[in-house]
Amino acid sequence: MSRIVALIMAAGASHRMGGHNKLLLAYQGKTVVEHVVDQFLSRQEIAEVVVVTSHDEVIDRLKHRRIRSVAGGSVRQDSVYRGLSVLRPDDFVLIHDGARPFLSAEALSRALHAAEKRQPFILAVPVTDTLKQVSQGVVIATPDRSLYWAAQTPQGAVVSDLLAAYETAFNDGIVLTDDASALERAGYQVTIIEGDPGNHKLTTPEDMRYLCGSDKG
Repeated sequence: MSRIVALIMAAGASHRMGGHNKLLLAYQGKTVVEHVVDQFLSRQEIAEVVVVTSHDEVIDRLKHRRIRSVAGGSVRQDSVYRGLSVLRPDDFVLIHDGARPFLSAEALSRALHAAEKRQPFILAVPVTDTLKQVSQGVVIATPDRSLYWAAQTPQGAVVSDLLAAYETAFNDGIVLTDDASALERAGYQVTIIEGDPGNHKLTTPEDMRYLCGSDKG
């Protein structure tokens, strides 16, 4: 019987966080990574949670939780591939950023509904700002923003499909920043599932304001 599993990406070096390990920042009485992992562990639809990390401090924080840990790679797609490789080929995997602790229960439920239908998907929200296409510091076009969505996580697909898509990218020498990109290049149709505007990823020191809760929405 196929399973729904979660793969939490927690191998990043936090280079843009000004010396802070964003995974270990405090949020709602836990560290960020603990909060993320517990969100997925609390859902009965999810059979297993695997955390990809190279940080001993993260492993120590999670050692009492029902997870498996896998060592991360040098870049994100290497880490994702390592995590996928320990799962069953017919598992449906939800891949989520360990530094994205603001995922709402409603958005996660929508992701799980898509997973139950085994359709490749990404969580995303419509772009609300006006977009400008720029070349050498000069605006050359104003695209129709109604055609653009901002990608979030979790993103999901059948494990065997994602492995094959990433192997194609590796063979082509392509470095990708999200999992849907690998699927798209390999010819899979990826469905948009409504995300949450508050589903921020912690990337720079300025993002730490979201941890206070006042700016979550």
